Amino acid sequence: MAAQIGAFLNCLHQFPLDLVSQTGLIVAGPDIWRTAYLDFYEWVQTDVLPQVSEPLRKVMRNLWEGFLDTNENFRFAPLLIHGDLGVEHILVDPHSDRLVGVIDWGDARVGDPALDFTGLLASCSAEFVSQALESY
Repeated sequence: MAAQIGAFLNCLHQFPLDLVSQTGLIVAGPDIWRTAYLDFYEWVQTDVLPQVSEPLRKVMRNLWEGFLDTNENFRFAPLLIHGDLGVEHILVDPHSDRLVGVIDWGDARVGDPALDFTGLLASCSAEFVSQALESY
């Protein structure tokens, strides 16, 4: 299954961006993504951090600021992504164990293709995701 998902993502991420713009999806590059993450972090600081303990606040600040301050996190070629790929959105034929579909395209957008793999990490093992990357 990991190999099939890797092959699917390879095809998805090759979708031509000139056709994406015809769908109404916004074609957003790394600078727009960084701004969106900065805005989200402002919300986290205002609405979330005051609700958690000081040790957890420190951990969360370090994670967010480390992410935002690392330029490599924003060096990617923007591609069409699913944006919410987890096992709950992957349809498998139970008789053949074949990937037969991917659902819930409501978060599809142009962005960092790595996001499709991070979604898998939330619901699959690191080994599974590594196998998917090998087939990517």
